[in-house]
Amino acid sequence: MSEAEAWQETVGEGSWKVTAIERHWKGGALYLRWRERRDDGRTDWRYRSLGRTLRTQSGRVIAEAARFALAEAVKLSEALKTGTAVAAGPASDSRPLTIAEGIALAIDPERGKYPVDTMHRRETLRELEFAKRVWRADTPWERIRRAELRQLWRKRILALRADGHEGLRGAEIAVQRVLAVAQWLRDEERIPAHACVAPRRWRDELRADWRVLAGEATDAEPHRPRHTLEEMRKILDAADQVDPRFGLLVALGAELRLGQVRRARRRDLDLERETFTVRSAGKKRGVVVHLTAGQRSALNAALAGYLRTLEEAFSTGALADYPLFPAGQMPGGRKGRPVATLERHSNGKVVNPRWVLDSFKEAERLAEVPHIEGRAAYGLRRAAVDAAKEAGISREGLQAHGGWTDSQIPDRVYADQQAGYARDEARRVRAKIRGEE
Repeated sequence: MSEAEAWQETVGEGSWKVTAIERHWKGGALYLRWRERRDDGRTDWRYRSLGRTLRTQSGRVIAEAARFALAEAVKLSEALKTGTAVAAGPASDSRPLTIAEGIALAIDPERGKYPVDTMHRRETLRELEFAKRVWRADTPWERIRRAELRQLWRKRILALRADGHEGLRGAEIAVQRVLAVAQWLRDEERIPAHACVAPRRWRDELRADWRVLAGEATDAEPHRPRHTLEEMRKILDAADQVDPRFGLLVALGAELRLGQVRRARRRDLDLERETFTVRSAGKKRGVVVHLTAGQRSALNAALAGYLRTLEEAFSTGALADYPLFPAGQMPGGRKGRPVATLERHSNGKVVNPRWVLDSFKEAERLAEVPHIEGRAAYGLRRAAVDAAKEAGISREGLQAHGGWTDSQIPDRVYADQQAGYARDEARRVRAKIRGEE
């Protein structure tokens, strides 16, 4: 399609004439175009993106999009006529945002989606850097369509498999991270609405591609290694030897998400009711934990141990709150009797995810439990779900047990899909139904 063949509608006349135009070389994106007089008397073209495309994938004009573009042209023409128009774009057509520029925006410390260094940001950056290598750094985001996303996940599958990984889940995560950044750039009005939008059933397409590339007839089983109940108990026993903060962390939250538990503060404890509240974080649901005798004992030891200075100030009202798992070295060291200080730990940062992971590995070493990649604290969580289900816990109890929104996630993701006790139970019930007993 040439520029002359592209759809366009013009409203107004003279210096307030505005054209709504389809720009085929920008993927059919809709723009407003008009002329603006400069101080020296000359005029320049100005453009404004409307953030929409005119046509469907098959090339059919979307009537609603055309009406919207025409209405915007009328509004701008009236604003130019009355002298109320605000500067609406650069003197010439703005250069489309490139992949590299979009990544830089996403991690900008003042305005970006990921302003600080976290494990999630590092993972996202890794996948964005891979996408940049596949698509080229100077490629505009608006050129990323279904075919380019398909190219990305196929190359990611092959790269992961070449490194010895199964490849399916890793490729899904790669696409998710890229799509999240693209959505943010659209929300920020930095790229047009049609840029980097995945097909509605892209995961099904990805899985089908994975089966072909991996030579498999069925989807891969997710790799969800778990600890045994015996290993879980050994780690709980060894945790306090690593660091008293880690000892309290797993004592309170072995069955929960340690990433949420590590942010806990003193106000989250109700010693009278013997409860511990884990606050929600994003999509992760919070939960109120009724403490066991062992958990209360570990808490008492921490309040009289490494937290005692902070707890004394809290008890007298000199301190309104404090973190239960403050970051930074404490006087006394890990091998002695470490104590948090008011000056450094009363309102500072909490232990970070890397510290939690390193501490977990050390606890496994002390407990003589082999470290398996991908297991870590999730291995405890999965073991706890298996044990709870074997103990006959109710669905409501299972939700509270792990702090889930409903029981489907622990049933579908965390529970051992090959649980022997469940097969034995099914056999007993089946025999009873058939009258074999």
